[in-house]
Amino acid sequence: MRADDKAGAEHAEVRRQILSEFRFAPPPAAQEVLPPVLSAAARPGEPGAQQPGGSDIVTMESYTVRETARMGELHADIAREHAAAVTAAEMRRLGVGIHDVQVGKLHLFAGTIFYVPFVVGAGVAW
Repeated sequence: MRADDKAGAEHAEVRRQILSEFRFAPPPAAQEVLPPVLSAAARPGEPGAQQPGGSDIVTMESYTVRETARMGELHADIAREHAAAVTAAEMRRLGVGIHDVQVGKLHLFAGTIFYVPFVVGAGVAW
């Protein structure tokens, strides 16, 4: 038996084993179309009633959201942080700011405006 025939026989044996365990079953001809769970067309159950999914699934009563001002504040904070980040990126591209590097125990820094240093310093960490 050649190597190709042997490999083909092993492949056929694996395929036969897989098909023996996982048989193909075609889907039923007609399926009932259910509305999405969160749509308005879904039928709500009685609150506290036993649900078909099990005892750990309970349908909540409807509620009204009353406090949306906090979300507006959070959105404004995020917008401010984004604007500050854009400004910082523009300044970094223009060469404005404080640049520092640490080499071992030596800490070097320089303050620049349009890549021209106006303050230069060094420090030692111990």
